[in-house]
Amino acid sequence: MKTTTLLDRPAAGVAGSTNDLATLAVAWLRGDGIALATRDLMIRPYLPELNGIVPGFGRFSPCPWGMGPELRGEKAHWMGDWPSSSFGHFGQSGSILLVNASEKIGVVATTTEPFGRWAVDLWSTWTSAQRTIALAS
Repeated sequence: MKTTTLLDRPAAGVAGSTNDLATLAVAWLRGDGIALATRDLMIRPYLPELNGIVPGFGRFSPCPWGMGPELRGEKAHWMGDWPSSSFGHFGQSGSILLVNASEKIGVVATTTEPFGRWAVDLWSTWTSAQRTIALAS
């Protein structure tokens, strides 16, 4: 990742390019940038029955998270119809990273439009469509 920098706290202060985000998605999938054993530890639900809030999308019970990425679990939100084992992150900058290791697919998107109602309305449909395209290819 050549352009990514930490500007603030890791959960909300990382800036970088679309290419770097795609590099991270591939690293999560292949195990050559992040060891598969490490990935699997990071995406194992931590406190799986914990209730919580996904900003912009509401309260979920439960609201599973790994040690870093959000886990889809059974939440109906920005991850659309991706399997429950899918994981990722979205940012207030309007960017997303979504991966499913068992299907060996991922999607990333960046924008100059800050996160808002548009993302809540669009992302679940868009991520579902991208999954359909990826699995068909």
